[in-house]
Amino acid sequence: QQTVVDEKNQKYVELEKSTEIEKVQTQSNLNEENVFSSDKDFLQYKMDNGSIIEYCNLRNLSYDNEYTLILVKKNDRDLERIFIRIVNKLSNEIQIKHCSLDFFNLDFYDCDAVKSFITGYKVNKEIEDGDHGNFIVGDFNFDNREDCAIKVDVMSNAGARYKYFLQGKNGDYYIDDFLTNELGFFPDEFNFQNKTISISRHADACGFNETVYKYNGGIKKWNKIKSEYIRVCD
Repeated sequence: QQTVVDEKNQKYVELEKSTEIEKVQTQSNLNEENVFSSDKDFLQYKMDNGSIIEYCNLRNLSYDNEYTLILVKKNDRDLERIFIRIVNKLSNEIQIKHCSLDFFNLDFYDCDAVKSFITGYKVNKEIEDGDHGNFIVGDFNFDNREDCAIKVDVMSNAGARYKYFLQGKNGDYYIDDFLTNELGFFPDEFNFQNKTISISRHADACGFNETVYKYNGGIKKWNKIKSEYIRVCD
């Protein structure tokens, strides 16, 4: 099945044992030398120019990987970029994935707004207005490999939009174009037997659209197999 520190770098909030937030102000010294991997120079540049760096150490989401969200902020509120740091627990191999958020200031203060269909962590948490959380781990294309999705925008009525990173055969993560740019939202249902995903979104005051996509693993392509308007008004 499918973490803040003040100006003196003193941690004062711990949401749960599974997560923690730490903030590093401009000109601060980083305690974990390798946390930013190959992007350390870029992040140091951002810090030297007034940006705030925060990172969320995520727990309980995977048996194989450790995930860290590195948040680059213009100030205490405005988030401009996210880095996903993925560390394989067995090989210690590190991958860094970028999410540019120049168009949107997203609130990531709650690092525990996550879920995992791999470990079952918070999968039963109530979904509000199509927002499934900030970061999600699961198998999104039915190939028995661990994938992840990160929230990159929130639409007023339709819900949150996500960027999807799928894991290839060699363990490398890549952005899936269809799920990210065409689907965008997070599915309401995954059917592993039929290899389908279903998504429902409000169409107007009296109904919603339900769409079903089926995955063809042979050609690695999604096909729309159902699109239906469901009226709920009398």
